[in-house]
Amino acid sequence: MRQTKAKLLKALAVVILLQFFSGYGCTSSSNQASPLSQEQAQENANDPEVIKSRLEGRINEDSQLINPKLQEGMTRSYSDGTCTYTAEVAGTSYDITQSDSIVTPYIGTVKYDLNWYNGGERIENKVYIEANYAYQDGVWAFKQATRYTFLESESGWTPDTDPENVTWFNSLFQQ
Repeated sequence: MRQTKAKLLKALAVVILLQFFSGYGCTSSSNQASPLSQEQAQENANDPEVIKSRLEGRINEDSQLINPKLQEGMTRSYSDGTCTYTAEVAGTSYDITQSDSIVTPYIGTVKYDLNWYNGGERIENKVYIEANYAYQDGVWAFKQATRYTFLESESGWTPDTDPENVTWFNSLFQQ
């Protein structure tokens, strides 16, 4: 008899806890999402097409953000004078990879191809910015950017490691 009562009490406690954590018997106000809709939203956020679409949206937003800053330009002083460089985004491409992280399940790598100008004249060199994004809580968050130039003397694509340039290229992606 005691074992039966103990089992019943345990079962009752489990039911009460399940009801408490599931929100059974509770009503939600119209401006709060129900647990089911939050779950559906999370499932939707992890759908491969949604992930791809959100990165494409972020690329579009960032292209609109960085283009005016690139056109403002960057002035560099050299021993024989000063040059003001401007640029514009000429095209983009991207890759999405899955990571082992629960917090950041996907990593996006975006290549922003650039046309460079010096004093308004197009410079015939190959340059792009590679930006890294992390997909967190259904949103693509910018992490860092690196500028690459094609230097035949260096046998191919070389990252720009000049601290001043690194700071400037990363600042392009800040609001």
